[in-house]
Amino acid sequence: MINSPNLQNLVIISAATAPQRAAASDAAEMVNELLLGEWAVLLERDSSGRWLKVRALHDGYEGWVSVAQAYVYQDDEAGFSGWKRSRRAGMLLEQANGNQLRVPVGALLPAEENGRLCFPFGSYEIIRQGADLPPDLLGAAKGFLGIPYLWGGRSDFGIDCSGLVQQLGFLFGIPFPRDASQQIKAYPVLSRNLKDALTGDLIYFSFDGTRIVHVGLYLGGGVLLHASGDVRMELIDPDKRKTSGFVFNERLSGAVAGIQRPGFTGST
Repeated sequence: MINSPNLQNLVIISAATAPQRAAASDAAEMVNELLLGEWAVLLERDSSGRWLKVRALHDGYEGWVSVAQAYVYQDDEAGFSGWKRSRRAGMLLEQANGNQLRVPVGALLPAEENGRLCFPFGSYEIIRQGADLPPDLLGAAKGFLGIPYLWGGRSDFGIDCSGLVQQLGFLFGIPFPRDASQQIKAYPVLSRNLKDALTGDLIYFSFDGTRIVHVGLYLGGGVLLHASGDVRMELIDPDKRKTSGFVFNERLSGAVAGIQRPGFTGST
């Protein structure tokens, strides 16, 4: 359940996904991604009126979003009671004029009313419910398998390593900041030895011994689920190379920098 936000300078994402860019330009680097229904604070408008600099309420990340993908909330009263993160993959919405809206996993949605979702920016009929992710952590994580890697991505349309961890956190009751270098500081590091890892732990990686640049979910048996090229499962334990059917990732195997046990709980 999400608490109602402060209405002052509130922006709501009105597209399936909205890139947060480093500058007010379509050509600027995508540093993050906001999902349908997520809330942000309006910090600044560019001189053209086409871009909004916003700070995401869920993790504080700042960047520029297009006005074509965001709604500036202007009403005096909030209608945000009961908004929740979606656990469904493949949900599709449609307006009366025929425009459709695809709903990513993790989108922030109002309560369903008679087969409709009513956002401040429009009312939509649910024309395809989609399928719920499995209720357990490993099952839900495997539901992301095959999704293409996208720098800054946080959805089942495209995702990066820390975006995947953040989404699993939303789904299973553990808040995470956006980047792997921030995520490793959010909860205690128990060990740097792969032998100490348990199923459901997060494993962080550094290639220079200092900077944390990658993270994945440990499935047990020496296997890591992570976003690299796409969301995939790979072996990182060299002792299991002869017995495992998974591809061995030698680079990651030698770069373990921290094991974290955040304590994923039931769904939110």
